[in-house]
Amino acid sequence: MSNFIKARLLIREYEERWIISDGGIAYRQKASAGSAEHCYDGKAIGVRAFGEPVPAFPPASVLPALFWARRLRTLGMDACAWSRTIQVMEHVFPPGTVARDRRQWCTLEVDRPARLLFFFASSSRHRWPDVRTLLSLAVRAGESPIHGLPSRLPVIFGGGTAGIVFHEVAGHALEADVIGGTSLRNRIGQPVGPPCLTVADDPTWPGLVGSRRMDDEGQPALRRVLIDHGVLKEPLCDLRSGERFACRPGNARAGSFVDPPVPRMSNTVLEPDPAAPFSPCRLFPRYIFVAGIASARFLPPDGIEIEAGPAVVMSGGRIQAVLSRLLLAGRQEEWLQGVAAVGPRTEPCLTFGWCSKEGRPLPVGAAAPWVAYPSLKLGAA
Repeated sequence: MSNFIKARLLIREYEERWIISDGGIAYRQKASAGSAEHCYDGKAIGVRAFGEPVPAFPPASVLPALFWARRLRTLGMDACAWSRTIQVMEHVFPPGTVARDRRQWCTLEVDRPARLLFFFASSSRHRWPDVRTLLSLAVRAGESPIHGLPSRLPVIFGGGTAGIVFHEVAGHALEADVIGGTSLRNRIGQPVGPPCLTVADDPTWPGLVGSRRMDDEGQPALRRVLIDHGVLKEPLCDLRSGERFACRPGNARAGSFVDPPVPRMSNTVLEPDPAAPFSPCRLFPRYIFVAGIASARFLPPDGIEIEAGPAVVMSGGRIQAVLSRLLLAGRQEEWLQGVAAVGPRTEPCLTFGWCSKEGRPLPVGAAAPWVAYPSLKLGAA
Protein backbone atom coordinates (compact mmCIF):
# COMPACT_ATOMS: atom_id res chain seq x y z
CA MET A 1 0.00 0.00 0.00
CA SER A 2 1.51 3.27 -1.10
CA ASN A 3 -0.06 5.57 1.50
CA PHE A 4 0.12 5.52 5.27
CA ILE A 5 -3.36 4.92 6.75
CA LYS A 6 -4.44 5.38 10.34
CA ALA A 7 -7.98 4.42 11.34
CA ARG A 8 -9.80 3.77 14.59
CA LEU A 9 -12.01 0.69 14.89
CA LEU A 10 -14.69 0.61 17.60
CA ILE A 11 -16.74 -2.52 18.34
CA ARG A 12 -19.68 -2.62 20.73
CA GLU A 13 -21.27 -6.01 21.30
CA TYR A 14 -24.34 -7.07 23.26
CA GLU A 15 -25.58 -10.63 23.78
CA GLU A 16 -28.68 -11.92 25.52
CA ARG A 17 -29.57 -15.54 26.07
CA TRP A 18 -32.69 -17.40 27.20
CA ILE A 19 -32.42 -20.97 28.54
CA ILE A 20 -35.79 -22.70 28.61
CA SER A 21 -36.48 -26.03 30.32
CA ASP A 22 -39.09 -27.70 32.51
CA GLY A 23 -37.59 -25.76 35.40
CA GLY A 24 -38.52 -22.40 33.85
CA ILE A 25 -36.73 -19.64 31.95
CA ALA A 26 -33.27 -18.30 32.77
CA TYR A 27 -32.18 -14.99 31.21
CA ARG A 28 -28.60 -13.75 30.88
CA GLN A 29 -27.01 -10.80 29.17
CA LYS A 30 -23.53 -9.43 28.67
CA ALA A 31 -22.05 -6.43 26.91
CA SER A 32 -18.57 -5.35 25.88
CA ALA A 33 -16.91 -2.47 24.07
CA GLY A 34 -13.46 -1.47 22.96
CA SER A 35 -11.57 0.40 20.26
CA ALA A 36 -8.10 0.42 18.76
CA GLU A 37 -6.13 2.61 16.43
CA HIS A 38 -4.73 0.61 13.49
CA CYS A 39 -1.82 2.05 11.51
CA TYR A 40 -0.91 0.62 8.10
CA ASP A 41 2.29 1.60 6.30
CA GLY A 42 2.17 -1.04 3.57
CA LYS A 43 3.77 -3.83 5.59
CA ALA A 44 3.78 -3.26 9.35
CA ILE A 45 0.61 -2.86 11.38
CA GLY A 46 0.63 -0.90 14.63
CA VAL A 47 -2.22 -1.20 17.14
CA ARG A 48 -3.07 1.05 20.11
CA ALA A 49 -6.06 -0.01 22.24
CA PHE A 50 -8.49 2.22 24.16
CA GLY A 51 -11.19 1.58 26.75
CA GLU A 52 -14.80 2.35 25.86
CA PRO A 53 -17.99 2.65 27.90
CA VAL A 54 -20.01 -0.57 27.94
CA PRO A 55 -23.16 -0.15 25.83
CA ALA A 56 -26.70 -0.34 27.15
CA PHE A 57 -29.26 -2.11 24.96
CA PRO A 58 -32.94 -2.58 25.76
CA PRO A 59 -33.81 -6.29 26.32
CA ALA A 60 -35.49 -8.01 23.41
CA SER A 61 -38.77 -9.87 23.58
CA VAL A 62 -38.79 -13.41 24.99
CA LEU A 63 -41.38 -14.43 22.37
CA PRO A 64 -38.91 -15.88 19.81
CA ALA A 65 -37.42 -18.11 22.52
CA LEU A 66 -40.87 -19.29 23.59
CA PHE A 67 -41.85 -19.95 19.97
CA TRP A 68 -38.91 -22.32 19.45
CA ALA A 69 -39.33 -23.99 22.84
CA ARG A 70 -42.98 -24.82 22.11
CA ARG A 71 -42.17 -26.20 18.68
CA LEU A 72 -39.36 -28.36 20.05
CA ARG A 73 -41.68 -29.87 22.65
CA THR A 74 -43.75 -31.33 19.81
CA LEU A 75 -40.67 -33.47 19.04
CA GLY A 76 -40.22 -34.48 22.68
CA MET A 77 -37.39 -32.00 23.35
CA ASP A 78 -37.95 -30.17 26.63
CA ALA A 79 -34.92 -27.85 26.75
CA CYS A 80 -33.28 -25.34 24.44
CA ALA A 81 -31.33 -22.08 24.47
CA TRP A 82 -32.05 -19.05 22.28
CA SER A 83 -29.61 -16.17 21.99
CA ARG A 84 -29.38 -12.88 20.12
CA THR A 85 -26.18 -10.93 19.49
CA ILE A 86 -25.96 -7.34 18.26
CA GLN A 87 -22.66 -5.91 17.05
CA VAL A 88 -22.14 -2.24 16.22
CA MET A 89 -18.99 -1.32 14.29
CA GLU A 90 -17.60 2.20 13.83
CA HIS A 91 -14.60 3.23 11.74
CA VAL A 92 -13.14 6.71 12.16
CA PHE A 93 -10.81 7.89 9.41
CA PRO A 94 -8.85 11.18 9.30
CA PRO A 95 -10.07 13.90 9.23
CA GLY A 96 -13.02 12.49 11.20
CA THR A 97 -14.99 10.56 8.58
CA VAL A 98 -17.15 7.92 10.33
CA ALA A 99 -18.56 4.71 8.83
CA ARG A 100 -21.05 2.67 10.89
CA ASP A 101 -22.60 -0.77 10.56
CA ARG A 102 -25.02 -2.76 12.75
CA ARG A 103 -25.04 -6.56 12.58
CA GLN A 104 -27.23 -9.14 14.28
CA TRP A 105 -27.40 -12.93 14.50
CA CYS A 106 -29.40 -15.43 16.55
CA THR A 107 -28.76 -19.03 17.57
CA LEU A 108 -30.94 -21.92 18.68
CA GLU A 109 -29.15 -24.64 20.66
CA VAL A 110 -30.57 -28.12 21.23
CA ASP A 111 -28.67 -30.72 23.28
CA ARG A 112 -30.80 -33.80 22.66
CA PRO A 113 -30.72 -36.22 20.90
CA ALA A 114 -27.40 -34.66 19.85
CA ARG A 115 -26.04 -31.16 20.20
CA LEU A 116 -27.23 -29.12 17.23
CA LEU A 117 -26.79 -25.41 16.73
CA PHE A 118 -28.95 -23.44 14.30
CA PHE A 119 -28.09 -19.93 13.08
CA PHE A 120 -30.46 -17.19 11.94
CA ALA A 121 -30.21 -13.51 11.08
CA SER A 122 -33.46 -12.85 13.00
CA SER A 123 -36.17 -14.85 14.82
CA SER A 124 -36.79 -16.74 11.51
CA ARG A 125 -39.96 -18.54 12.58
CA HIS A 126 -40.66 -19.52 8.96
CA ARG A 127 -37.63 -21.85 9.12
CA TRP A 128 -39.35 -24.22 11.56
CA PRO A 129 -40.17 -26.90 8.90
CA ASP A 130 -36.47 -27.13 7.96
CA VAL A 131 -35.38 -27.30 11.60
CA ARG A 132 -38.00 -29.97 12.31
CA THR A 133 -36.79 -32.12 9.40
CA LEU A 134 -33.18 -32.02 10.55
CA LEU A 135 -34.07 -32.75 14.17
CA SER A 136 -36.32 -35.63 13.14
CA LEU A 137 -33.40 -37.20 11.27
CA ALA A 138 -31.15 -36.66 14.28
CA VAL A 139 -33.64 -38.53 16.46
CA ARG A 140 -33.58 -41.48 14.05
CA ALA A 141 -29.80 -41.57 13.65
CA GLY A 142 -27.90 -44.32 15.46
CA GLU A 143 -24.26 -45.22 15.47
CA SER A 144 -22.88 -44.95 11.95
CA PRO A 145 -22.84 -48.45 10.40
CA ILE A 146 -19.78 -47.50 8.40
CA HIS A 147 -18.63 -51.14 8.27
CA GLY A 148 -21.62 -51.93 6.06
CA LEU A 149 -20.80 -49.32 3.42
CA PRO A 150 -18.21 -49.36 0.62
CA SER A 151 -15.21 -47.06 0.84
CA ARG A 152 -16.70 -44.75 -1.81
CA LEU A 153 -20.27 -43.84 -2.73
CA PRO A 154 -22.13 -41.09 -4.60
CA VAL A 155 -22.93 -38.21 -2.25
CA ILE A 156 -25.62 -35.54 -2.57
CA PHE A 157 -25.39 -32.49 -0.32
CA GLY A 158 -28.84 -31.13 0.48
CA GLY A 159 -29.85 -27.51 -0.10
CA GLY A 160 -27.61 -25.19 1.92
CA THR A 161 -25.08 -27.75 3.13
CA ALA A 162 -22.87 -27.52 0.03
CA GLY A 163 -22.24 -23.90 1.01
CA ILE A 164 -20.23 -25.18 3.99
CA VAL A 165 -18.25 -27.48 1.70
CA PHE A 166 -17.25 -24.65 -0.63
CA HIS A 167 -16.55 -22.33 2.28
CA GLU A 168 -13.63 -24.72 2.89
CA VAL A 169 -12.89 -25.81 -0.69
CA ALA A 170 -12.90 -22.40 -2.38
CA GLY A 171 -13.19 -19.77 0.36
CA HIS A 172 -10.25 -20.37 2.71
CA ALA A 173 -7.89 -21.17 -0.14
CA LEU A 174 -8.73 -17.85 -1.83
CA GLU A 175 -8.10 -15.55 1.11
CA ALA A 176 -5.38 -13.26 -0.21
CA ASP A 177 -3.08 -13.68 2.78
CA VAL A 178 -3.00 -17.51 2.49
CA ILE A 179 -3.52 -18.24 -1.22
CA GLY A 180 0.24 -18.42 -1.77
CA GLY A 181 0.41 -21.58 0.34
CA THR A 182 -2.45 -23.41 -1.40
CA SER A 183 -2.85 -25.44 -4.57
CA LEU A 184 -4.81 -22.56 -6.18
CA ARG A 185 -1.97 -20.03 -6.00
CA ASN A 186 -1.18 -20.10 -9.74
CA ARG A 187 -4.65 -20.97 -11.07
CA ILE A 188 -6.32 -17.53 -11.39
CA GLY A 189 -8.07 -17.37 -14.76
CA GLN A 190 -7.91 -21.13 -15.27
CA PRO A 191 -10.69 -23.77 -15.14
CA VAL A 192 -10.80 -25.55 -11.78
CA GLY A 193 -14.31 -27.05 -11.92
CA PRO A 194 -17.20 -27.88 -14.24
CA PRO A 195 -19.22 -25.14 -16.03
CA CYS A 196 -22.17 -25.68 -13.66
CA LEU A 197 -20.09 -24.45 -10.68
CA THR A 198 -20.25 -20.76 -9.70
CA VAL A 199 -19.22 -19.74 -6.17
CA ALA A 200 -19.30 -16.26 -4.63
CA ASP A 201 -18.59 -14.61 -1.30
CA ASP A 202 -21.63 -12.39 -0.83
CA PRO A 203 -22.03 -10.24 2.33
CA THR A 204 -25.02 -8.51 0.68
CA TRP A 205 -27.16 -11.70 0.64
CA PRO A 206 -30.23 -10.88 2.81
CA GLY A 207 -30.99 -12.98 5.87
CA LEU A 208 -27.64 -14.73 6.34
CA VAL A 209 -25.47 -14.50 9.45
CA GLY A 210 -22.46 -13.08 7.60
CA SER A 211 -24.37 -10.23 5.91
CA ARG A 212 -23.18 -6.65 6.45
CA ARG A 213 -23.06 -3.23 4.76
CA MET A 214 -19.30 -2.72 5.06
CA ASP A 215 -16.20 -4.67 5.95
CA ASP A 216 -14.00 -4.08 9.00
CA GLU A 217 -11.84 -1.53 7.21
CA GLY A 218 -14.89 0.61 6.45
CA GLN A 219 -15.02 -0.44 2.77
CA PRO A 220 -18.43 -1.09 1.16
CA ALA A 221 -19.39 -4.76 1.28
CA LEU A 222 -19.32 -6.33 -2.17
CA ARG A 223 -20.23 -9.61 -3.79
CA ARG A 224 -17.04 -11.24 -5.05
CA VAL A 225 -17.24 -14.10 -7.54
CA LEU A 226 -14.56 -16.66 -6.66
CA ILE A 227 -15.36 -19.28 -9.31
CA ASP A 228 -17.37 -18.34 -12.40
CA HIS A 229 -18.74 -21.30 -14.39
CA GLY A 230 -15.74 -23.36 -13.32
CA VAL A 231 -13.08 -20.66 -13.88
CA LEU A 232 -11.10 -19.31 -10.90
CA LYS A 233 -11.58 -15.53 -10.79
CA GLU A 234 -10.00 -13.57 -7.92
CA PRO A 235 -9.06 -13.82 -4.22
CA LEU A 236 -10.71 -12.23 -1.18
CA CYS A 237 -8.87 -8.97 -0.50
CA ASP A 238 -8.42 -6.31 2.15
CA LEU A 239 -6.88 -2.87 1.52
CA ARG A 240 -3.29 -4.09 1.51
CA SER A 241 -3.74 -7.25 -0.57
CA GLY A 242 -6.16 -5.49 -2.93
CA GLU A 243 -3.32 -3.36 -4.26
CA ARG A 244 -1.04 -6.40 -4.62
CA PHE A 245 -3.64 -8.43 -6.58
CA ALA A 246 -5.16 -5.41 -8.41
CA CYS A 247 -8.57 -6.27 -6.89
CA ARG A 248 -11.12 -4.17 -5.07
CA PRO A 249 -10.97 -4.45 -1.25
CA GLY A 250 -14.06 -5.17 0.83
CA ASN A 251 -13.36 -8.56 2.46
CA ALA A 252 -11.47 -7.47 5.59
CA ARG A 253 -12.76 -8.75 8.93
CA ALA A 254 -11.39 -8.47 12.46
CA GLY A 255 -11.81 -11.05 15.21
CA SER A 256 -11.88 -8.25 17.80
CA PHE A 257 -11.16 -4.54 17.96
CA VAL A 258 -7.46 -5.17 18.68
CA ASP A 259 -7.04 -7.69 15.84
CA PRO A 260 -5.92 -6.21 12.51
CA PRO A 261 -8.53 -6.84 9.80
CA VAL A 262 -7.50 -9.57 7.36
CA PRO A 263 -9.20 -11.21 4.35
CA ARG A 264 -12.05 -13.39 5.63
CA MET A 265 -15.22 -14.87 4.22
CA SER A 266 -18.76 -13.68 4.97
CA ASN A 267 -21.47 -15.70 3.17
CA THR A 268 -20.44 -18.51 0.79
CA VAL A 269 -23.10 -18.71 -1.94
CA LEU A 270 -23.37 -21.23 -4.80
CA GLU A 271 -25.36 -20.16 -7.82
CA PRO A 272 -28.12 -22.53 -9.03
CA ASP A 273 -28.30 -24.30 -12.39
CA PRO A 274 -31.78 -23.59 -13.84
CA ALA A 275 -31.48 -26.57 -16.21
CA ALA A 276 -30.99 -29.10 -13.39
CA PRO A 277 -33.83 -31.35 -12.16
CA PHE A 278 -35.69 -30.11 -9.07
CA SER A 279 -34.86 -33.32 -7.17
CA PRO A 280 -31.56 -35.24 -7.43
CA CYS A 281 -33.02 -38.52 -6.15
CA ARG A 282 -32.84 -40.28 -9.55
CA LEU A 283 -29.23 -39.41 -10.33
CA PHE A 284 -27.83 -42.51 -8.59
CA PRO A 285 -29.38 -45.88 -7.59
CA ARG A 286 -27.60 -45.77 -4.22
CA TYR A 287 -26.16 -42.71 -2.56
CA ILE A 288 -25.69 -40.77 0.68
CA PHE A 289 -27.82 -37.68 1.22
CA VAL A 290 -26.16 -35.17 3.56
CA ALA A 291 -28.80 -33.26 5.54
CA GLY A 292 -26.43 -31.49 7.92
CA ILE A 293 -22.74 -30.83 8.55
CA ALA A 294 -21.23 -30.84 12.03
CA SER A 295 -17.81 -29.45 11.11
CA ALA A 296 -15.51 -28.82 8.15
CA ARG A 297 -11.78 -28.24 7.87
CA PHE A 298 -9.39 -26.93 5.22
CA LEU A 299 -5.97 -28.60 5.61
CA PRO A 300 -3.42 -26.63 3.54
CA PRO A 301 -2.25 -26.96 0.90
CA ASP A 302 -5.19 -28.93 -0.54
CA GLY A 303 -6.86 -31.21 2.02
CA ILE A 304 -10.58 -31.03 2.87
CA GLU A 305 -12.40 -32.94 5.64
CA ILE A 306 -16.16 -32.75 6.12
CA GLU A 307 -17.85 -34.26 9.18
CA ALA A 308 -21.41 -34.80 7.94
CA GLY A 309 -24.45 -35.63 10.03
CA PRO A 310 -27.19 -36.47 10.07
CA ALA A 311 -26.88 -38.23 6.72
CA VAL A 312 -29.17 -40.71 5.01
CA VAL A 313 -28.14 -43.79 3.01
CA MET A 314 -30.63 -44.09 0.12
CA SER A 315 -31.04 -47.22 -2.00
CA GLY A 316 -33.69 -47.72 -4.67
CA GLY A 317 -35.56 -44.64 -3.51
CA ARG A 318 -35.84 -45.87 0.10
CA ILE A 319 -34.03 -45.00 3.32
CA GLN A 320 -31.55 -47.76 4.15
CA ALA A 321 -29.95 -46.12 7.21
CA VAL A 322 -29.67 -42.79 9.02
CA LEU A 323 -26.14 -41.94 10.10
CA SER A 324 -25.36 -39.65 13.01
CA ARG A 325 -21.84 -38.83 11.77
CA LEU A 326 -19.85 -39.57 8.63
CA LEU A 327 -16.42 -38.32 7.55
CA LEU A 328 -15.94 -37.28 3.92
CA ALA A 329 -12.38 -36.52 2.87
CA GLY A 330 -10.55 -35.64 -0.30
CA ARG A 331 -8.15 -33.29 -2.02
CA GLN A 332 -9.23 -29.87 -3.18
CA GLU A 333 -9.04 -30.87 -6.86
CA GLU A 334 -11.44 -33.76 -6.26
CA TRP A 335 -13.97 -31.54 -4.47
CA LEU A 336 -13.84 -28.94 -7.25
CA GLN A 337 -13.70 -31.07 -10.38
CA GLY A 338 -15.85 -33.89 -9.03
CA VAL A 339 -19.11 -31.93 -9.02
CA ALA A 340 -21.56 -33.78 -11.28
CA ALA A 341 -24.61 -31.51 -10.97
CA VAL A 342 -25.91 -28.43 -9.13
CA GLY A 343 -29.58 -27.95 -8.27
CA PRO A 344 -31.95 -25.25 -9.57
CA ARG A 345 -32.69 -23.42 -6.29
CA THR A 346 -30.34 -21.85 -3.72
CA GLU A 347 -31.32 -22.34 -0.07
CA PRO A 348 -29.74 -20.98 3.15
CA CYS A 349 -27.82 -23.30 5.46
CA LEU A 350 -29.18 -23.25 9.04
CA THR A 351 -26.38 -25.17 10.77
CA PHE A 352 -23.45 -22.97 9.80
CA GLY A 353 -22.55 -19.81 11.68
CA TRP A 354 -18.93 -19.70 12.84
CA CYS A 355 -15.56 -19.75 11.13
CA SER A 356 -12.24 -19.67 12.96
CA LYS A 357 -8.96 -18.43 11.51
CA GLU A 358 -5.86 -18.40 13.72
CA GLY A 359 -8.14 -18.91 16.73
CA ARG A 360 -10.38 -15.93 15.94
CA PRO A 361 -14.03 -16.96 15.36
CA LEU A 362 -16.42 -14.83 13.29
CA PRO A 363 -20.07 -15.26 12.24
CA VAL A 364 -20.45 -16.51 8.66
CA GLY A 365 -23.26 -17.82 6.49
CA ALA A 366 -23.81 -20.15 3.55
CA ALA A 367 -26.43 -20.78 0.88
CA ALA A 368 -26.44 -23.34 -1.91
CA PRO A 369 -28.57 -25.63 -4.08
CA TRP A 370 -28.17 -29.38 -3.74
CA VAL A 371 -24.82 -30.55 -5.15
CA ALA A 372 -24.13 -34.09 -6.39
CA TYR A 373 -20.83 -36.01 -6.47
CA PRO A 374 -20.62 -39.38 -8.27
CA SER A 375 -18.01 -40.66 -5.78
CA LEU A 376 -16.47 -39.50 -2.49
CA LYS A 377 -14.29 -41.29 0.05
CA LEU A 378 -16.18 -42.35 3.20
CA GLY A 379 -14.83 -42.80 6.72
CA ALA A 380 -16.02 -43.03 10.33
CA ALA A 381 -16.18 -39.69 12.12
